[in-house]
Amino acid sequence: MSTPHGSYKIQKTETEKVSIKIAEARCEAENLPLTTWASSFVLSDTLYSLKIDAAKLRDGPQDEYAILELGAGTGLTGLSAAVIWGGNALLTDLPGIVPGLQMNVDLNEDLLKAGNIKAACGALDWNSPEVVHISQPGGTTESVSTKDGFSIILAADTMYTEDHPELLSESIAKCLRRAPHARAIICHPLRVAYIDHIREFWEKMELLGLVVAEEGRKELDLTNWDDERLQEWSSWKWKDL
Repeated sequence: MSTPHGSYKIQKTETEKVSIKIAEARCEAENLPLTTWASSFVLSDTLYSLKIDAAKLRDGPQDEYAILELGAGTGLTGLSAAVIWGGNALLTDLPGIVPGLQMNVDLNEDLLKAGNIKAACGALDWNSPEVVHISQPGGTTESVSTKDGFSIILAADTMYTEDHPELLSESIAKCLRRAPHARAIICHPLRVAYIDHIREFWEKMELLGLVVAEEGRKELDLTNWDDERLQEWSSWKWKDL
């Protein structure tokens, strides 16, 4: 069962919006239900304004995934990125969340086909990010290596335990393609309880050879969200490329 799906209107260009259909299935992982976090919406609505070489996302083989979302939840951000930039997206989370992710990929099938792009979903363990177990029709999975890397990595509101800064930064470093155009794009609410996690994440990213290319903050309209008003985003690149 799932909640009735609705549409999130996301800025695609300065003058155009696109509607992404999202449902929230009754599934959970680590005692967290499938839900669309405010940071996912903020990041999705910011993507169009970032300095991304979208042409590079379509340079590889037709079936290659250029975009990877970590801790995807309902998949709003990964789906938005695929539609805005025209690149194939792989949405990942814990196994218990993947059925809800697949539902949202299916809901947006027509939108993806119209852009000649595709999205898939699967389970990725941040302790072993070298392999993604991609869901296949019939309930089977296909194990795919991440060693070639992804041009874009996305993560929204994924730092809420003391383990996350290290796990997330290490996963990004292992999965981000070694290329000048590659970007890891992060968004999180500025919750007081998690400020130390955020600071630690920045330090670890810099130690791993990454540097901020762009950053900013947005204030939420709290009419529709129960979260911190101030949200922070950052886009990271390899320092030596």
